[in-house]
Amino acid sequence: GQPTPSRILLRDASGETVIPDGRYKYQASFVIAGEAVMEVTPGDYSLAVKRGLEYETVETDLDLAAGATTEVELPLIRWVDLNGMGWYGGDLHVHRMVEIIPKLLLAEDLNLCTVQSLWNMESFWKKKKLPEDLIQEADPTHVFHVLSEEDERDGGAVMFYNLKEPIPIAVPSRAYPSSLGFIEQAHEQGAWVEEEKPFWWESPVNVALGGVKSTEIVNNHFYEGGILNNEAWGRPRDPEKYGPEPIGYCQYVLDLYYSFLNAGFPLIPTAGSASGVLPNPLGYNRIYVQCEDFSYDAWWEGLSKGKHFVTNGPALFVEMNGKPHWEKLPGGAEEVRIRVRAMALDGVSRIEVIGDGQVIARHDPLGAPNEAIWEDTLSCSDLSWLAVRVFEPAENTVQFAH
Repeated sequence: GQPTPSRILLRDASGETVIPDGRYKYQASFVIAGEAVMEVTPGDYSLAVKRGLEYETVETDLDLAAGATTEVELPLIRWVDLNGMGWYGGDLHVHRMVEIIPKLLLAEDLNLCTVQSLWNMESFWKKKKLPEDLIQEADPTHVFHVLSEEDERDGGAVMFYNLKEPIPIAVPSRAYPSSLGFIEQAHEQGAWVEEEKPFWWESPVNVALGGVKSTEIVNNHFYEGGILNNEAWGRPRDPEKYGPEPIGYCQYVLDLYYSFLNAGFPLIPTAGSASGVLPNPLGYNRIYVQCEDFSYDAWWEGLSKGKHFVTNGPALFVEMNGKPHWEKLPGGAEEVRIRVRAMALDGVSRIEVIGDGQVIARHDPLGAPNEAIWEDTLSCSDLSWLAVRVFEPAENTVQFAH
């Protein structure tokens, strides 16, 4: 096969991370364009190659002798090809340098991202000229927007996507003015406004008054190999109701999201990794949008219509009465025939159907297979909305799709 961009983790015999000179490092890894020449000291090493959510991690041990050249070729194993099925992945929460994004998109096989190049008092464009074309590409199926902003202060965090020009969010106060003025300016540009997490103190106000369109349920507290198991400076979860385990954090986020839906606010669920701030690679948390012909604008159009699922692991495909999940059921329907197809590298452990915020049906596939198909007929006469979520086994974190 052809050399494939990927992310590399190289460790010596003591387990220490090794980053060769000249490589762009983030956390314990670096990216390559598919092939690379590296000089390291002689000794024993472990090498792991990763490429986003759709590939298995490939690992090998190396015994590197002094004065010798060792060639290593590792075939990447793809466990699912979502692009081939018409689904394209995006990550909306990114704090990486703009100029490195093309390499990262290719290394993680992530189709789209938005870069928060303005974040509170920080601006990537203080000493650089904003390009005329705000949508850039590594290639036609790996694209990104260079002008996104995050207003993150005491009330929480609000994200502004698809801006045409910068909004001056650099204010010294952590509390004043509120984000509502910035939200209004974003709307004047036709931008997309997101409440970054549902547990921020000002989330209810911004959703009710500010025309917020989405919120991240697969958010940056879920990260590769672990979880930030708290609500930061937001509204803390009830420890008696949710407990201290990672699944408690996940359930709390989902319950708050469901509360917005029950109150009549049709927030679109999204995902973001905050790579550059938290220990996530780009695209660890993803939104997969169904697109017949992929482009940056087509992806956002599909997202606005609900033609997507969010995930940090499983792939999830849902039909209701034989139609895709984003098509509305007719009013007055008494029951719905639901078909769920779930796929996960480490197995599908649980599938749940949610109605008006409550689990109304559950299926635990025997033996947690890598692919599970479940069909059932459910009563929906008293329900205003339905959703499906799926989990795969994970240590120290929660891996799920919604």
